[in-house]
Amino acid sequence: MNESQEETSTELLTEDFEDLRRGTGASVIGASAGSEFSFESESLKNGVFTHVILEGITSGKADLNQDGKITVEELKRYAAQQVSALTGGKQHPVSRAGNPDMDFTVALPRNLLFVRMLETWTEAIGISRDLKYLSAIVNNTLRTWDIATGTEIRRQPLPPGLRTLVVNGSTIRITNGSSVWDFPAGAGPLTSTVNTGRFNSIDPPILSPDGKRFAYFDVGDTQSGPKGVLVNADSGKIIASWPQPGYKSELQRSAFSPDGRSFAVFMGNGEIMIRDGLTGAEQTRINTPEVVAAIAFSHSGQLLAAATRDNRVLLFNLSAKGQPRFLGIQDKQQYIPALLFSDDDKLLITGSSDGYIRLFSAANGASVGEIWNADQAYRLLLPPGSHILAVGGFRGSVRLWDLSPWLSPH
Repeated sequence: MNESQEETSTELLTEDFEDLRRGTGASVIGASAGSEFSFESESLKNGVFTHVILEGITSGKADLNQDGKITVEELKRYAAQQVSALTGGKQHPVSRAGNPDMDFTVALPRNLLFVRMLETWTEAIGISRDLKYLSAIVNNTLRTWDIATGTEIRRQPLPPGLRTLVVNGSTIRITNGSSVWDFPAGAGPLTSTVNTGRFNSIDPPILSPDGKRFAYFDVGDTQSGPKGVLVNADSGKIIASWPQPGYKSELQRSAFSPDGRSFAVFMGNGEIMIRDGLTGAEQTRINTPEVVAAIAFSHSGQLLAAATRDNRVLLFNLSAKGQPRFLGIQDKQQYIPALLFSDDDKLLITGSSDGYIRLFSAANGASVGEIWNADQAYRLLLPPGSHILAVGGFRGSVRLWDLSPWLSPH
């Protein structure tokens, strides 16, 4: 492009934008300023501007305030930032000055079904079996939303303590270790309370998927030392307890299997211990060279996945009791606080501190897809037989994502 052509294109672009200013309701984003080139990229297989617009909408990254929708002004700001960054400052999108009253929604992030921004981190999440209600524990409060309408139907203060919840049928069961509370999954008051007695732990308990048992790790005293405890949540009676040497609260990770018949514990001592979920009896121990950040059983009970602090995922074959397989995670700078298997055990789903949810083949570790959740995916839940993934964020959000594109037969 010569100097005369640059001047002509600049004049024409300026005239077009001036004409649009005289119009009503039109919003325009141009790929570049009149004196600049619009770059193409072989690696992106598109123009840089087009790539940024498409990625911003389909990934949800253009939702800059994370409210579950992408507006005209957000798309303009996102395009300006990303195009300039990808071209080293050589290309700058331009836009007509917008009317704040006309900042309409351009798109919703793909596959996003529900989002609520919260004031602080999400301790626990649950979904009713009929997929009508989403519940979360946030800031010492049980909150419940009607998924179809988005209406919040419960905001119930809870006693202090670290809590967990499960939704079983039409009942939300919550425990902080000292007590167990039952609420209806929809609106309604407390229906029952069970006192369990002494609870001396600085970690939250873990509930079995059916809510009938929970385990916790008692910090103990100078004489008895730390121990693990399995409790009947219906009666509050202790089923079993066992010495738990090597207890390190900041490293303790644990999880029940989907059928509730086993639970695994990593206590920071180089071992993952697996115990019977009904009796508490020890089943096996697995040596792990890594510090574990999250644990999940496959639905078949054959595999145990452990996310490590250096962002690898270890897969243990529980029937073979052999050395773990390693699944590669691309971003080595991030932390994986949550993971789970799909119902058919074909996919392993991870939540990362970089704001992504990633899906991998459990067979070979190949990347299958990813979702930009924006908030660190601190809690993950995929109800049995469902394609709806519930995500509780560390910075303060709950979201529901439609995983049907990945859960359909491959």
